Amino acid sequence: MRVLGDTQARAPRRALAGEAIDLAGAIRYRRPPGTRHAATRTSTTDVAKLLRKPDADLVVVCNADERMAGVISKTDIVRQISQGRESEPATAASTVMTRTVVFCRPGDLLHDVLATMKERRVKNVPVLDQDSRPIGLLNARDVLEALLEEVEHEETLLRDYVMSIGHPRV
Repeated sequence: MRVLGDTQARAPRRALAGEAIDLAGAIRYRRPPGTRHAATRTSTTDVAKLLRKPDADLVVVCNADERMAGVISKTDIVRQISQGRESEPATAASTVMTRTVVFCRPGDLLHDVLATMKERRVKNVPVLDQDSRPIGLLNARDVLEALLEEVEHEETLLRDYVMSIGHPRV
């Protein structure tokens, strides 16, 4: 788990034996149809239209190289309106976006992703490739569901193991 724009980001920890629950292996992070990306020069009005959809919580703002430059949430749009700037529809996304962004990569451990999301109080995290290009969006609910599935699977394996002890197989 990394933080764009944060000079004191923690290095990801190593997986313990049996703990290698990585993002790519456990979750199909969602990339909604009509992906929620915008260029830095996109108007905040256009970004607000993207955020109007029910499953849209976050828009990833990309620079000319299609690398993530920041994000805009519904809260960022509300903040702009509350400051009396709603009459400025030509305001560029780059002026409103949050530049310090928590993000993850497909190989990150789910426990680390969830811990950082909890620590930073974010519910959506962009998933970036090795070139910092967005490839999806991860929601805290997705992480929790994947971790719960893993625990349920381990419980089933343990129960099956315990139930088979002392019973000879025929």
